[in-house]
Amino acid sequence: MSVDELPTRTTTREKGRMRAPSSPLGHAHVMEVDDVIAALDTSYQGLAHHQAQARLARYGPNALPQAKVPGIGQTFLRQFVNPLIYVLLIAAVVSLLLHHYADAIFIFVVLLMNAVIRQRSLVRSQHRSPTNTISYC
Repeated sequence: MSVDELPTRTTTREKGRMRAPSSPLGHAHVMEVDDVIAALDTSYQGLAHHQAQARLARYGPNALPQAKVPGIGQTFLRQFVNPLIYVLLIAAVVSLLLHHYADAIFIFVVLLMNAVIRQRSLVRSQHRSPTNTISYC
């Protein structure tokens, strides 16, 4: 079996997470080395330059897709996605309905300060991280 006959590798989404594709060789880890080399149409020395260029043109680079980075507005709004924040928002609305404006304003200011501090911390951690990953704590 040559590489051209192997099925192309694709990833699938399962419940929002990427799932690794199955091996095009099936269970290559239990196959004999010579059988794997023959199936991949290569040698013990590896691919020749022209073979590598042809496979690169056909299959593309061996790279993971880049994750879409959410914008600053989206990450700021995500700071309010928390059950305790919901309780405080409800308390602020109830305070407004009861005409306790000082209490409502205080709660809204505390929520806003919390979101600003968490956003600032998130942005700073992104700049320090070598992979620039985003984590919502």
